[in-house]
Amino acid sequence: MKTRHHVLIKSTCPVNGDTDFYDCFIYTINRILPCEEVADAVETLTRAPVYQEALTQQLADKLRCKVKTVGRHTAGKIPWGQIEALFVGGSDDFKEDMLVTCDILPQAKARGKWVHLGRCNSRSRLRLALRSDCDSVDGSSLSMFPRTWIPKFVGWIKELQQEVQDDDVLLCDLKWQLLAGPHLHAM
Repeated sequence: MKTRHHVLIKSTCPVNGDTDFYDCFIYTINRILPCEEVADAVETLTRAPVYQEALTQQLADKLRCKVKTVGRHTAGKIPWGQIEALFVGGSDDFKEDMLVTCDILPQAKARGKWVHLGRCNSRSRLRLALRSDCDSVDGSSLSMFPRTWIPKFVGWIKELQQEVQDDDVLLCDLKWQLLAGPHLHAM
């Protein structure tokens, strides 16, 4: 029997001291964790400021199970006036989280900040970077195997740029149809 426990964790960001919230999913097989065991582990691990990745790993080790955390960061807590660029790193779940792609990245671009997406080693991650209007990416595959991966990335970029252009045309057409409304069909 597989069980999923969902816990909301409140922690302190070690970078700026702000309060962070994480949706934490704890997965067990053939056992249900007592609430006290989970609460004690979370309380112990969040006494001091902690990074999301460290919290996830330490919680998994302490509870002997699989743990996934999803950050609930908000762009309002980022000290925009103190930064020139935004580096998006961390876990795959964090980088693909809606709050990052639909809140933090657009706000960074609207403020004229350089946006960099780290660990971009696949076509899907490159698509995320392009769709999020990131200015730069990096990936270990590019530096470790440049002869193989750089030509592959160049091909992916060309394909994805065409995909974006095609989507822009469709979006423009859809907006035109919505603006025209029922009048279009009456003619």
